[in-house]
Amino acid sequence: MNVVSPDTTLAERQRRFAAAIRDPEQATPADVSPRRMAIYRELFFNNILGVLEDAFLAVRARLSKIDWEATARRFFTEHSSTTPYFHRLPGEFAAWLERQPDLAPPYLAELARYEWSQLHLALSPAPALPEALAPNGDLLAGAPVLAPLFRLAPYRYPVHRMCEGESLQDEEPARLLLWRDSNEQVRTLALSPTSARLIELITASPHLSGRRLLLCLAGEMNHPEPERLVEQGWALLEQLREKGVLAGTQPATQGGA
Repeated sequence: MNVVSPDTTLAERQRRFAAAIRDPEQATPADVSPRRMAIYRELFFNNILGVLEDAFLAVRARLSKIDWEATARRFFTEHSSTTPYFHRLPGEFAAWLERQPDLAPPYLAELARYEWSQLHLALSPAPALPEALAPNGDLLAGAPVLAPLFRLAPYRYPVHRMCEGESLQDEEPARLLLWRDSNEQVRTLALSPTSARLIELITASPHLSGRRLLLCLAGEMNHPEPERLVEQGWALLEQLREKGVLAGTQPATQGGA
């Protein structure tokens, strides 16, 4: 059995102690019995496992118990955490999965990223909305205001449907918008490429009026009838407001109308 000499600095002993807890192959401190070290290892691992199981219900459901615990233990052993907070560990686990080559099943990393996005949006404090927010404002004359907490990301797999219990595994690319509504519920909407681009434009230019944003979109698309797109886009903006994706409008800045 490997042991660590007591003739080391306190910081070095702490580092080696932590390494020995994560990985049984590491040297055990000389003043800690193998039995105590085994107890420490299981206590720490079970704490991490519990946090991950609470955060990744769909990921856990897609793996056997053996595969799930083996994946969690690899994370526990190999990953050097950058946060001391347990509630942030799921984000590090999701990022760690995305760096693993030849992951099986291949959608696992995306599913974990989606579940972490849901959790992150649910737990994050919401930024303040603009003071001049008009919940029922004119979506063409005013500048559309997005919900304070949202995330738009591309996915190769239908992870939102997997989380609902559908037994899918084939690729089905989608742009998914997740947001926290006014009732503190995290919701998901699969967007068309045009709708996703509109959300990106609102994000990039939050003080442009809805009309200007839609004309920009028409220009990008080389749309033959920009005014027709504005009319269709207004209906889309209204739908997004009804769903809570848009919180309302704020005054468009000079040149943004």
